[in-house]
Formats: sequence, structure tokens, C-alpha cells
Amino acid sequence: MDWSRESLERVVAEALPGARVLGLRALEGGVSADVQAVRLQRHDGSIEALVVRRHPRSPERVRMEHALLSVLHPMGIPVPKPLALVPTARGPACVMPLVDGTTEWADEPTALHQMARTLADIHAVPATHPHLPELPRRVDPLTEAQAWLASPQVERVGPRVVGFEPVSEGASCLLHGDFWPGNLLWRDGRLRAVLDWEDAAVGDPLSDVACARVELACAAGPSAAATFTAAYASHRPVDADRLGLWEVYVSSAALVYMETWGLPPVVEAARRQATLAFLDAALLRLGPGD
Repeated sequence: MDWSRESLERVVAEALPGARVLGLRALEGGVSADVQAVRLQRHDGSIEALVVRRHPRSPERVRMEHALLSVLHPMGIPVPKPLALVPTARGPACVMPLVDGTTEWADEPTALHQMARTLADIHAVPATHPHLPELPRRVDPLTEAQAWLASPQVERVGPRVVGFEPVSEGASCLLHGDFWPGNLLWRDGRLRAVLDWEDAAVGDPLSDVACARVELACAAGPSAAATFTAAYASHRPVDADRLGLWEVYVSSAALVYMETWGLPPVVEAARRQATLAFLDAALLRLGPGD
């Protein structure tokens, strides 16, 4: 989904009249995004780096992300500031500053506490906020989880979910939808930006907590997931049973779709083993199904 230099120059010219493109490079951009980093010179001679992001197969996602970032940035949530939404032949493009940082994070309590506080701040935005764009709802962990657990990828533990009952729904709020270390940028020990809002939704905040927990367990072990959860619980309530069901939802989905992520075989094998262990532990905490 490479951009031509000419098309990027047109986008930059509309977003920042008088700017000149000096260079560009492709970036990883989530599930289906086409993302370019653009180095440019403004008319006053200053040099700046921007990101131009679009979803050729799902243009509505770009409109949604632009609208959502426009709400969150003024609130102080660490997200890139959207500068412009520019129409192109392959759908709208969202233009924003390139945030200087790295996804490499320090596995230490301070980083985990920053992650937890930031996620709690996101969840403080209610689903009824008048300026949120229309977003899908994510409130039921069981329906899809039961289907995923019946799949061949999860057959070792899948039958044990039968008989679990839904628990009370959490207060509905804004969800990032894919909150994990790979979508966080750090600089000088600070969490600088939460990226890739293409899976944003409204619903149960514990779905985001469960996503972060399984990713942290795979990346840094169960103790990192536990530290993160305790830090989050100091800001917002955590229902252990409901969290367990969302953990089943998130980890079983990961096991089903992991083969589509393009991971090297050795990495996928290790990741699958860690995710299965996380799923098994979640099921044990919930108790055996009927």
C-alpha cells in the first residue's frame, strides 16, 4: 500500500500550505493502516516530521481516529495532535506530528504505573461523552470467547468454558481496544503517546485491562501483569470475575488469530505457549465449567 511521493506532497500541501517534502519512509501502522513518516520543510525554513495515516480498506476508521484524537488531545490524554484530515483517491488521510519515542519500555514499576494511570484516564471518558465519534460496543466477553475456545487452536482448554455465566456489566466508557506495549511510545522514561486507535470502542473497561495483562504477561511475565493490575485498581475498580472472563476473551482470540500476525515461527511458538498459560490460569481462577 505504498504512497507515491506525488500523492504525499499533495496531502502535505493541503495540510500545511507552503511546506516542502524532504523525505518519507513507511511505518508500521496497526492492523490495516497505511502509514508514512514525512520529513518536511515549512515555508519559514523550519524542519518538521509528520505522520500521514490512512486505511485504504476501511476509510471510516481514519475519520473515526481523527475525530477521536480531536477529543482526547485537548483533555491531556497523551495522543498525537491531529492537524488535518485530507481527502485522497484511496480514502481520507489523517495528518499529525511524528511523536519522538520508542516502543521499548522499562519493565519496572514506574513504567507499569504510568501505563495503568494512562489507561485509567482513558477510561474516565464516559461512553456518553457528547463529542465522541460513533464507536462499536464491547460489553459481552462470553459469546465470542465460547466460539474461539471451541476452535482447534485452543482445544486443550476450550471445553472448560462451558457453563460460565455472564457477570454484571461494567460502567461503559471509552476503550482503546488494543492497549499493549507495542502501541505506546516512551521517551526519557515517560509515556509520550498512545497510538493506533483503530480498534477504539465503548464498553467494559476491563476488556482493555485484560488486553494489557495478557500482553504484559507474554512480554515480561505474570509479575508485570500483576503490578499493572494493582496500579490500575488504585484508580478504578476491578471486578476479578469480570476481568477473568475478559482475559478468556482476549487470550482465546489471540490464539485463534495469532497465525495471521506475521510473527517469525519461533516467536509465534513462544507467544502461543505464554498465551495458553495465561488462558489456563484465567480459567482456573474462574473455576471449572459444567
